[in-house]
Amino acid sequence: MADKDGHHENCIVDLVALLCTQHSKEQGGHCADKVESELRGSLARVPFDELAHRTGQAQFLLSGMQDVDCPTEERSVVRDSFLLQPEYFHRPLRIVHETPHFIFLDKPFDVQIGHGRNQAARFDGERTVEEILRADAPGPADEPLLKRCHNLDFATSGVLMMAKTQEGLSAASRAFDHARAGAIITRKEYCAVVLGWPEWDKTVIDAPIDGDPTSDFKMRVTELLPGRVDGSNVVSRDVAARWGPSRLPPAPRWDRDGRAAKARDALTHAEVVRRGTLGLAGPLKGVKVALVKLLPTTGRRHQLRVHLASAGHPILGDVAYAGDISTHRLCLHAAAITFEHHGADCPVLPTDGLRIATHPDGESPFDTFVCVEN
Repeated sequence: MADKDGHHENCIVDLVALLCTQHSKEQGGHCADKVESELRGSLARVPFDELAHRTGQAQFLLSGMQDVDCPTEERSVVRDSFLLQPEYFHRPLRIVHETPHFIFLDKPFDVQIGHGRNQAARFDGERTVEEILRADAPGPADEPLLKRCHNLDFATSGVLMMAKTQEGLSAASRAFDHARAGAIITRKEYCAVVLGWPEWDKTVIDAPIDGDPTSDFKMRVTELLPGRVDGSNVVSRDVAARWGPSRLPPAPRWDRDGRAAKARDALTHAEVVRRGTLGLAGPLKGVKVALVKLLPTTGRRHQLRVHLASAGHPILGDVAYAGDISTHRLCLHAAAITFEHHGADCPVLPTDGLRIATHPDGESPFDTFVCVEN
């Protein structure tokens, strides 16, 4: 126990050295001392495994920015987001529901589900969802299958369905493939914080999506939406053009795998939950933001991010579509999943109509982000 406590303290020392030294030179005096003290207090409450993961991730990001000669001011913005938004260092992985065949998790943001073939950890302390779960398994003889049933982007948090048995994995594969499932449908709900105040309370975004020819990573809508605004809610077009997925170090080329060569239909129902101003510390604090509920009826790559950006309200923390590197995460969360059997007999899957959510009704992980004046 003492050894683990020592490692925990070493993580904190490393982070303070990484984040506070240059910040102190720039800010100086009481202000810098106060930031360092608050950071130490926040980090002391983070479990060691979570802190080790995020420490390695922060070092990887900042070192990567330096390796590709990223502008100094951008590196300072990212570094300060760690200092001013210590929420970044928490990486809780919660089980929200379990059946004999499945585990439903609340996946943390900026965590991979599993490593691909011939893929290794990118930084010290990195652990995938599969590795975290298997670390808690009783032993090799009792180890469940633990395979993902659907995708959830690296940057997105929220409900993730993992199969514990091969029978469960096969049933889930059929359910998530709407073209073959027929009677069984899975419905996903998301929530997000968007920049600006949408002029609508409810809307349907019906816009086909394909790969953006100007980018190796991004997608785009193929038709401009009626009433589209002038893009004033984009934080930095330059950052959006140069950076890639999430807040990973910029690179000259990103993998095109998984991008549609031809436009595919995409439909998203969006509803404003509340409008307010951003409560997170940093350069965007006080700007107009809105919490929105999203119900996609298709599952295209980057669908929600692209649809909201094309409607003039990109997601807070979206590097690729909003150019925002000052927010510690992409503010997009998979809030719930519901199974609708429609008469089909599939006892392996959760019961018909069961809604599995990460938070109680009326709550979200972004409740403190959107401040509403009384």
